[in-house]
Amino acid sequence: MTSQMIREPRYNVPLVRSIKLVKDTIQRPCGICSIPYDGALGHRYYVNSLSDIIWQEIMNPRVRPLLHFYPEDAAKYWLKELDPELLMPFIFFIFEPTLLSSSQACIPFHWFTHGRKMYTKAWSLQPVTCEMDCGWVVEDFNSFEVSEDDLLVSFKNWDSSEATSGLPHAYLIYGVECEPNGELQPWTLTNPSEGNQWCVRASGARVFAMPLWLYCNNTSGNLLKKWNKHNSFLFTAAGLP
Repeated sequence: MTSQMIREPRYNVPLVRSIKLVKDTIQRPCGICSIPYDGALGHRYYVNSLSDIIWQEIMNPRVRPLLHFYPEDAAKYWLKELDPELLMPFIFFIFEPTLLSSSQACIPFHWFTHGRKMYTKAWSLQPVTCEMDCGWVVEDFNSFEVSEDDLLVSFKNWDSSEATSGLPHAYLIYGVECEPNGELQPWTLTNPSEGNQWCVRASGARVFAMPLWLYCNNTSGNLLKKWNKHNSFLFTAAGLP
């Protein structure tokens, strides 16, 4: 039927070449790239670009409003077991000195939601004097929760804010105390002079963390009982309700 429609001009069917041209035109800005790889055994295989797939999910008007990027206070795994560096930062990045409206200094290290508000777990910062200069010691043993309403000055705006006048510079972190009056351990979570690495990489852009549920299955099937060298991967956005 298709070949007949192409041969008969009265059907006004577009040429295959025209369809391919339209497809290629749409594919370039909106499609998903296939990336070729050479396997360890010399075989060639292709992988769809993960960044392209995530970009399409974020741009999908039916999906984006439903996506959650922060753990809720009742989410045990996201909140208590997941590495904080893998979670999405808020306006204030984790592992950076922050001044609260109460004039207390702290370091946020884990953002989460409670109701419709953002909260963070934070370590207390204590000013200390060392060799004629003042800096900060992170009290790892002293953590507390902070509401977004209590945040005042970020690491980026520390030196330009009047609220931090008279306080040590945010980049002067001498170390970490894991117990009261304990031995000082080196601070290794950031370069204190630069702050969070994701803040540096983003250069002012907003950073999103996209958690995924990943599944893998072979394509052998239950009928053939024959091993197939191909495996298929499926993932879904973990932030969907």
